[in-house]
Amino acid sequence: PNTKRQSIMTGQEPGKNNAQKSCCLSNKLRLETDDSTGFLYQKCATGPLIMSNIFLSTAIIRLAEMELGCVGDDVECGKIHGFKPSSLLALSATVSGILSAFLLPFIGAIVDFTPNRHLLGVISAIVIVAIQAIQIYTVESTWFPMAILQSINGFVYQSASLAAYGYLPEISASLEEKKFQWYSSLYYIVFFAHQVIFLVAVAAIAIIFSTGDVLTAQISQGIDTVVTGGFFALTWYFFTKKEAKSELPPGSTLFRAGFVQVFKTAKGLHQHYPKTVARFFIGVIFAQASKCSY
Repeated sequence: PNTKRQSIMTGQEPGKNNAQKSCCLSNKLRLETDDSTGFLYQKCATGPLIMSNIFLSTAIIRLAEMELGCVGDDVECGKIHGFKPSSLLALSATVSGILSAFLLPFIGAIVDFTPNRHLLGVISAIVIVAIQAIQIYTVESTWFPMAILQSINGFVYQSASLAAYGYLPEISASLEEKKFQWYSSLYYIVFFAHQVIFLVAVAAIAIIFSTGDVLTAQISQGIDTVVTGGFFALTWYFFTKKEAKSELPPGSTLFRAGFVQVFKTAKGLHQHYPKTVARFFIGVIFAQASKCSY
């Protein structure tokens, strides 16, 4: 039954390769299928991307304090644009969360009901890298527009991740179970390793050259633009174009179908797994909100 399911979903026997895309990369830098290789490089791209936000966020707070003239540990800051500088990051995360809550069901419908999953991922990746490049010019006169861009980038990141994670069921179906288990571990090993490498590299530059918060953020954004941009190029080179997973219900729209699908999933979890999976996701909701508030 598993073999039949895998053949239907992927058009190939489990563990067997289709003709892979040719590239300059050594086979040691590739996995068994193109899609599994694409997901690997997606993790390589997002690790440094997330860490660069630490340096940028610190610079935005410092620039807001400089505009208010309250730089220093013992100086009480007033409000700028209606908020204290220390609240700007929580505000940015809140805006990203609201955008995600209202628009990600629509993005999910594009992934499920149209053949545009690959195009969505490419466009999202381009927007992310473009914003990262623009944010290199984070200075005292531009910090507020950069903070707004950061809120938008948070949503675009979620859209890119959703497009990438849409490949996971097909990756799982095209591989043997033990192989997929190893790949699942490898993806997060690579993800956290790239986070650490990026953090150590930028911190070392800041220490050696005694750069301040703002210059460190500019350096971080510059490095990340190149690193994340390069890995995103590999990601969407290897990810293959897919047909729609499902047909859009007659008379429905992508926006409506996305929210209906979320409602049906939540209802099914409550009915069939009320004390296990449903409680787990409720916990995730509150954990994510608490994490983003910092």
